[in-house]
Amino acid sequence: MGHFWMAVLAGGLACSAMGALSPCSEQMAGPTPEESIRVANEMARNLLSRTSEPLQEKCLHPALGRWDRARAETWMVTGVPSTVRLMTERGPFRIYLRTQKEHDDSVALQSLLSAGASYVVKSPRLWQRYHTDLTGIFLTHPNVPPEHIGLGREATHFIDMLLPEGVPLLWLEREIFLIPLPPRISEWRVKGGEPDNPHYRIPMEIVVHGPLGPALTAEFQTTRPFIH
Repeated sequence: MGHFWMAVLAGGLACSAMGALSPCSEQMAGPTPEESIRVANEMARNLLSRTSEPLQEKCLHPALGRWDRARAETWMVTGVPSTVRLMTERGPFRIYLRTQKEHDDSVALQSLLSAGASYVVKSPRLWQRYHTDLTGIFLTHPNVPPEHIGLGREATHFIDMLLPEGVPLLWLEREIFLIPLPPRISEWRVKGGEPDNPHYRIPMEIVVHGPLGPALTAEFQTTRPFIH
């Protein structure tokens, strides 16, 4: 049986910082946290209103044969699974990051930024289904190791946080949750001339953060910034 995973969970936070605690001016010039929360709530209402509609699937890359393991079948799925629901829990939640820079910049900004890809359901080397309507910020619980959500060694750092009131959070699967927002456009696509989406940012109250150790142990740092 396949398992749920998120290729976008690691690196779901990313911002370049100008100076030790100053987020980049380009992203600060984007939507305010209040505007970002408003957009997230609009998207959440839209997604929840569509859970009773059938999913539409299109196969982009079929497997070449029954025993072909060179590539997995790739499906694009539009629509919202009937199991998606609104959560009331405020945390703590966890996000995994791929680099120390992503971790440091995210802590400096004290905000979550939308990931650059959609939610993926995958059975390794067999098939993968990209849910194109499920984009935004992907979170899990602090007790869930990265390998349980398909990240493994890709994750090097983490942030545990609480969410402020008013931020919508959708339950996708037992260990995966979503703050819905438009996806970030990758840097190479923007350089190729594709217009970028606004850099929406959701404020967070950081509880603990730091690098991941061999057994998810680390020299944790604790900070509790004011959420505004």
